[in-house]
Amino acid sequence: MRTFQIPALFWKLTVLENLLVAEKNNPGESLFRSIRINGFRSRRDLAAPWIDTRAGRRVIHALFSLKNLVQHRRVMRKLFRERALVSFLNSLLTLSLSPWKRFFTLEWREAETHATEKASRILGLLGLSSMWNQPAYLLSGGQMKLVEIGRALMSGAKLLLLDEPVSGVNPTLAHEIFSRILKLRDELGLTFFIVEHRLDVALKYVDDMFVMALGRLIASGLPDEVMNNKKVIEAYLGG
Repeated sequence: MRTFQIPALFWKLTVLENLLVAEKNNPGESLFRSIRINGFRSRRDLAAPWIDTRAGRRVIHALFSLKNLVQHRRVMRKLFRERALVSFLNSLLTLSLSPWKRFFTLEWREAETHATEKASRILGLLGLSSMWNQPAYLLSGGQMKLVEIGRALMSGAKLLLLDEPVSGVNPTLAHEIFSRILKLRDELGLTFFIVEHRLDVALKYVDDMFVMALGRLIASGLPDEVMNNKKVIEAYLGG
């Protein structure tokens, strides 16, 4: 994934909403998937309530009570004297409801809860938690770039290619952006490949450095080694 010098955000959406739209396999993208209940997603989900022994046993008991009720000739007597209906309702009401609640939950609701929790964690790592409900057009340029990084993370990216992430950003916020990048790297186990010309900022944060001239790689290694490389000095400082 890549962030751009001018982040293409949805201006009228909030910071949180800008992250949520980037979530992979969002069921809201399909009308059918958005209204489908969780129990019909797979065979495993279909069987889940029955795997819970208590829940499955109670439903079976309730169905047998109803069957006996319907098959009995004198339905009224069965209803009121032998209390079969009461037995049936009691069986349902005393269910272990948890697996059935998950079964009948609309798929989009479960996915939305998971995505919101994920987005909230990313906003915390980016230092944008206090701005979650703020429209994107009110953000500064540096904050927009952080949101764009957040959107890339929502997609599940493990390698992020950043093209001049601190271009046009004031020095204080530029260092803040790189500090957040390091925190994301350490917290989430990510790799960042960054193209950046503001070496006064970037050199303090990078592990390895690569230098190109005229379309060719002329040096690579630790920042101090590369900055003292003769080919780099000749190419960029004129010898």
